[in-house]
Amino acid sequence: MLTNKKNRRDRVANLEKSQILDPEKVKRDQKRKRKVVALSVLAAITGLLAAAFAAFLIVGAIGKANLRSNVIAAPKLENAPVVIELQPTEEESAGWKEGWVKYNGQIYAYNEDILTFLVMGIDKNRDVKEVEEGTNGGQADALFLVVLNPHDNSLSVIGINRNTMTDISVYDDNGAYVNTIKAQIAVQHGFGNGVEESCEYQVNAVQHLFYEMPVHVYTPEHNAYPYNYMIGDSSQRKEAVDYLKTAIEMGKEMGAEYTLISTGHAENTISRRQIQERLVETLRELAEYAQQIQEPVLLETLTHFETNVCTNANDLQEVLEMVDSQYLYGMCDVVVPSIEGESVMDYFMKLGDRCRHLHLVDCDGNSETHVIPGDGELPLPELLEEIQHFGYHDTATIELVTAYIREPYVYAKRAHDRVRQMMLEGKGGC
Repeated sequence: MLTNKKNRRDRVANLEKSQILDPEKVKRDQKRKRKVVALSVLAAITGLLAAAFAAFLIVGAIGKANLRSNVIAAPKLENAPVVIELQPTEEESAGWKEGWVKYNGQIYAYNEDILTFLVMGIDKNRDVKEVEEGTNGGQADALFLVVLNPHDNSLSVIGINRNTMTDISVYDDNGAYVNTIKAQIAVQHGFGNGVEESCEYQVNAVQHLFYEMPVHVYTPEHNAYPYNYMIGDSSQRKEAVDYLKTAIEMGKEMGAEYTLISTGHAENTISRRQIQERLVETLRELAEYAQQIQEPVLLETLTHFETNVCTNANDLQEVLEMVDSQYLYGMCDVVVPSIEGESVMDYFMKLGDRCRHLHLVDCDGNSETHVIPGDGELPLPELLEEIQHFGYHDTATIELVTAYIREPYVYAKRAHDRVRQMMLEGKGGC
């Protein structure tokens, strides 16, 4: 210890001596030492980055190999329940090959090499872990189907609404199959262990949806900031329109007959004329894009509690005439006319064959609240009968909102059964 102290004192003394006799040399030595240290640190960092990059490549190669080895090939076209809309002509039949499909005037050959990935977001604010009870796996609130074509390296993403009604498999706490019910697709994930088992069930539900269940109407969320095209400056309007164009593309990818939009709430500081000009400008742009990709758009009216833009059949008729597009149609939520003091049939009388969809639900008669058919004040059996007599044979959605979010599949089944009973009793249908 005494030797170490002496050595330190000698070094300090020599340094002080050098600073006095040759201060420039001391500075050069210190600068050289700092350079050496900096180079050493840089070399160490470079080595670490190189090692990390090598590890990334190795892990990527392993992951890619595992991915390809575990990919389940899509079923062959001839075994899939594909509906061929148009039959080939005699000229086309001469060169027809097995597995081809003609749809909307185009001929398609099934690509067996595509890779599909289901990306899920689970409604848990903590790490996903295995659960003990087989019915508490959490709901899949975000569902995105990613489709990769290795031939042209194209990538498509299809957003699946978590409230899409389809067949889901019900299991008990022990994992035993109970039955199959119609419910929101997000619910399927909950009937599993929260990890691999839940994912398997959810994948099966999505596969069933895309191969067997037609999608009539796709509805993106857009009435609030930042995707409400009726508020904000031109930049925000453009962003909202771009978002809706993407939504229209998603609707087409899912095979939806229509993509449904509404108006949201406009700013109270602008005039009625300004509101109308902004609405028509936006709808014309969306209608032109809808025509371009062959995916019609439905415009929904809302109650005055929800919007100051389009609240009745007259408003809807006027804007459809101003836009004047065969790719823009209207629809009727039966709650709206009941709140706005008009008849449901006004929509059919004024729009004619441009009324292409219904939101079938009940209400309390005083607000925009949506309740299960039969729990409100609307005479739904008589309305259904009148709609049928008018000659309406298009689609309808039983629209249930946040009041039933805790047990959505239970209430959805109750609503479905009630409407079906109304129809079976001969009091209307569509």
